[in-house]
Amino acid sequence: MKKRLPLLTLLFSLFFGFTYAQSIVKGTITDKKNDEPLAGSTITLKNESSGAKTSISAGLDGTYIFKNVGSGKYEIEAKYISYKSADKNFNVNGSTVTTINLQLEDKSSTLNEVSVTGSASKSTDQSAINAVHRSDQVLNAVSAKTIEVSPDITVANITQRISGVSIERSNNGEGQYAIIRGMEKRYTYTLINGFKIPSPDNKNRYVPLDIFPADIIDRLEVYKSLTPSMEGDAIAG
Repeated sequence: MKKRLPLLTLLFSLFFGFTYAQSIVKGTITDKKNDEPLAGSTITLKNESSGAKTSISAGLDGTYIFKNVGSGKYEIEAKYISYKSADKNFNVNGSTVTTINLQLEDKSSTLNEVSVTGSASKSTDQSAINAVHRSDQVLNAVSAKTIEVSPDITVANITQRISGVSIERSNNGEGQYAIIRGMEKRYTYTLINGFKIPSPDNKNRYVPLDIFPADIIDRLEVYKSLTPSMEGDAIAG
């Protein structure tokens, strides 16, 4: 027995040395544009023969290492958020150290010009206040929000609540024509969205305001000063 022990030990060592001959696969994952390491990127090693997969994450310096890799054909793939994946096929034979460095390209793309537009609502109280402050004329404005809480059902009745404006009433006592700065109704004119509207009366050019329901307007504006941009019949406002 003492003479056979060295041979048994030698055979045992050769057997285990052959069985556990493994390789190492390592490398670095970097940004293709600036060579910066991509820490935390996911690296997957796939054995093309068996289909077995192993995934690890790259270190802070972008490096990775797979140990105990058996012989065969492999595919290695690297992925990182907002980057295009990269892969490579290679063979492992015997006990070797294989170094595979992969560079990932970002997915950034050039966008067309983006335009953001917006418009302020003219129906709010703040919008009416801003219109008065920005105007270069003597202006009073009533918002739709204020009109909603008032008992008035026609535009004519709303105008009587504005300072410097009085109302000429019809035969049934309802407000009809606006009298601005005490001047007769024939010295005022009416616009809707900046456009002058004709009078329904074929004898007069002024417009009765009781034909407009109060709830259809976003804002009522009364200008009390004459400017060159106004027509001649707008002496009152």
